[in-house]
Amino acid sequence: MRSFSRLSGLAAFSIIAVVVQPRAPRSGRDVLEAMRAAYDGKWYHTLTFRQKTTLRGPDGAERVQTWYEALRHTSATGTQLRIDFGDPKEGNGAIYTADSLWRVRGGKLANATADGNVFLPLIEGVYVQPVDRTLRELESTRVDMSKVYQTKSEGRDT
Repeated sequence: MRSFSRLSGLAAFSIIAVVVQPRAPRSGRDVLEAMRAAYDGKWYHTLTFRQKTTLRGPDGAERVQTWYEALRHTSATGTQLRIDFGDPKEGNGAIYTADSLWRVRGGKLANATADGNVFLPLIEGVYVQPVDRTLRELESTRVDMSKVYQTKSEGRDT
């Protein structure tokens, strides 16, 4: 009877451990789903900040600018990042999405290209949009989403 009781207790502990322990991600989709779930309903949809940026020219000369940045996400447009280079009144800047870039000079559209910011899906989109959309936005990176691994970083599981 005592052996049965120990075996029952061990079985119950094993079941609890399986239920409580999150399963290791087996794909990039699993990683993105875990990221989304961790912040569902808690992540910001807008963010503004000012950044001191040092640009180095081909001759090595440095030029310091202040960039005014605004990030926003809507279900219709996805994630957009606007950067005003220098004084916003001068009308110089760029607007990025995951797959497009619009450059503005002197308040006028200078050019538009299918060359977006591949980081936007990972710094904003993954937390606030369906995972399928994030995966579509990441397709151009050609990252193999079937490969994942776990390791330790500074003593913590990663």
